[in-house]
Amino acid sequence: MGAWVLPTKNNQNLTFEIPDKPQIVYQNNVLFIYGIDGIGSVEVFSLIGNKVGHFNNVNLREAALEISLVKNNLYIIRIVMDDGSVKTFKIRAS
Repeated sequence: MGAWVLPTKNNQNLTFEIPDKPQIVYQNNVLFIYGIDGIGSVEVFSLIGNKVGHFNNVNLREAALEISLVKNNLYIIRIVMDDGSVKTFKIRAS
């Protein structure tokens, strides 16, 4: 497990631990993806199936994707790897 440090506008750093297993975190209008090796595309869907975001050629080991999601709603994150494999996660925007 490692650490990931992100600078903020007010010169304070946010530090995140990078877990060994894949994890998706949504915080401050940024979707963070941890623990996945490789390049792929990321799709974000509302719970009723509407696509609300799409990102291509994402380095999934250190992904920080800016996206505005409605607070307290549930979303499905679909990651399609370059080798064709698919990983799916569910998150709650907070």
